[in-house]
Amino acid sequence: MKYKNGVDVEVGDEVQVDNRYRGTVVVDLDAGHFKPEYPLERWAYLQRGLLINTNYGALLHYPPGHKDELTLLRRRKAGSADTPRPVKRDKPPEAPLSRL
Repeated sequence: MKYKNGVDVEVGDEVQVDNRYRGTVVVDLDAGHFKPEYPLERWAYLQRGLLINTNYGALLHYPPGHKDELTLLRRRKAGSADTPRPVKRDKPPEAPLSRL
C-alpha cells in the first residue's frame, strides 16, 4: 500500500490515521512483512492490507481502498532491532558459492 503522496507504507512506520489517532504498522499482508510479535500465519486469513497497532490499544485491519487517510509520521531506521521479517516462501535453497 502507499501513502497519499505515493510513498510505500512499511512495517514499523508510525502513522496518523485520518487525523484521529496514531499507530504503528505491524503487518503488511501485501508485501509479506511483519513484526516478529505479529506472525503472518496468524493474520493470513485477512489476505490483503495492513494491520496497525493504535495508541488506544486496538489492532486495526486496513484493506486496500480503505477510506481513512494514513499519514507517515516517522519511518523506522533500517537495520534496527525492530526490522520486520519477510514472508518465508516455498523456494529451493540457493546453491552455495564454491571456493576457488
